[in-house]
Amino acid sequence: PFLLDFSLWSRHFSLSLSLSSFIFLLLIHQSLLAPIMTGVADLYLYLKKPYSKDRRKRLLAHFYHNHHADEQTRFVVLSWKRTGSNLLCGILHLHPDITMHNELFNPIDIFTYHPSFKCVEKNKPLWTVMTRDLFPVDFLHFVWTGMHADMVTPIKPNSKAVGFKSFPEHWMDVRNEQIWQDHVLEDLRVKKIILRREDELAVFVSMKRADQTGLYMT
Repeated sequence: PFLLDFSLWSRHFSLSLSLSSFIFLLLIHQSLLAPIMTGVADLYLYLKKPYSKDRRKRLLAHFYHNHHADEQTRFVVLSWKRTGSNLLCGILHLHPDITMHNELFNPIDIFTYHPSFKCVEKNKPLWTVMTRDLFPVDFLHFVWTGMHADMVTPIKPNSKAVGFKSFPEHWMDVRNEQIWQDHVLEDLRVKKIILRREDELAVFVSMKRADQTGLYMT
């Protein structure tokens, strides 16, 4: 009886060990399986509707990523005023692997956490509001490099992602909506973080308070 019990225990132990090993290997390779499964799903969707522009771009994005594996992940925080975007961007800025900017396309100025991003020297700006609005595509390409204005030194040496925050009026006020549409919204390499505040009354009250006090960075 002892040998029988031991044999059963050993069998159960072996089964549990095999199951644990399988789960462990699955977790280890999850980062590899996810893009493969996503690619298979995008291929299936494209074959079902090959004339769809969106599905064609989604499929092609996988091949682009494979050929540019050393590029940083691009992302943009899409939000409205008084939704907590300053808090979110501040947290992202503190992460050592993320190069985070603020309102790069604000009509008033180029707002960033990194002053050397737009100025080679103190009084020698590489980018101004005028040059940004005249050449928005070139400015975007510069943003995605994650470099200082000298185009040699990275803002964060170990950065794996680079992004900025944007409000709707940033592009509409300077009539660059088509650039925004083509090079940000429809570019599947650019990840979108959509931030909203459910309490719309709180948004309204916060906006009125900020307009009266002039304090927007709270």
